[in-house]
Amino acid sequence: MAAEEAKDLFSRRIVSPSERISAASAAYSDLSAEIIANADNPLGGQEEGGDQVPELLEKLTCLKWVFDVREQLHREVFDLLSERNRRYKEVIITPFFASRLADKIREAEDFFTADENARRLRADTESLSRYEGFLDLVENHVIKGVEKQISAFWEVAPLIMECFEKIPADLTNVHPIVPPEEYHENPAYLREPLRYLHSKIEMAEKSIYQFVEGQTNLLCLLHEVKTLSVAAGWKVRLPGPENAEVQEERREREETVLTEDLKEKVKMLESEWRESLGSLFEEVRGRVRRWIGEGETLE
Repeated sequence: MAAEEAKDLFSRRIVSPSERISAASAAYSDLSAEIIANADNPLGGQEEGGDQVPELLEKLTCLKWVFDVREQLHREVFDLLSERNRRYKEVIITPFFASRLADKIREAEDFFTADENARRLRADTESLSRYEGFLDLVENHVIKGVEKQISAFWEVAPLIMECFEKIPADLTNVHPIVPPEEYHENPAYLREPLRYLHSKIEMAEKSIYQFVEGQTNLLCLLHEVKTLSVAAGWKVRLPGPENAEVQEERREREETVLTEDLKEKVKMLESEWRESLGSLFEEVRGRVRRWIGEGETLE
């Protein structure tokens, strides 16, 4: 009776994660379909009907969370089945111990060990397949997302450059027009309108730099998924607990290469930012700040 109760308990525990796997898979499929459908939507990340359309990064991050939860549930089911098999093995082997049947004990041990290894390899192979599919989806949309960010940046960059060309080197007689709502909140703008200009330059810089941050964040998310896929791959290429140390060593080596690649890409983005607008923002902002300082000194 106790064995039957234990079996029923394990059956219920296994069914529960399995049901959650189905729910997670449905959520994953729905969100994936939404991302794919919106891939060519020109309004992605912009306001639509007064509501903020979720950005690609947010959707991909949410998709990764769902994917991670589903993988954790798969591991829980595997562990529960392993525990069930361990208990079943005890039921099979215990009579052999009582009868001192060493050959039968060894035969049963070998059978259950081989079965456990085969199940683990099958589970790891299925997990790797899911990771590879997830990586393909994320990589495809990260590339598209980065391309959109670059395109949007270069739509705005020439306008910024054109505005900066209108700011003279000599700001002695420059008096920016400050809207009433601005100087009501900041009376200093009325006395020193160049402070208003300086604040607008800072705001514009932060706003435009978001294009760079958007690309960086997408690349970082892709890097996370790549490293997870690498770990899953080594479990299949070098299966078994006896290879755990070698798995870890080679995984770390491959992850180091991926991390260096990410660093190079981020460094390139920062370099392109400085060459296109970053240095220009710094120069104009510094020039206006110096004139503000000189004005304060004269006062």
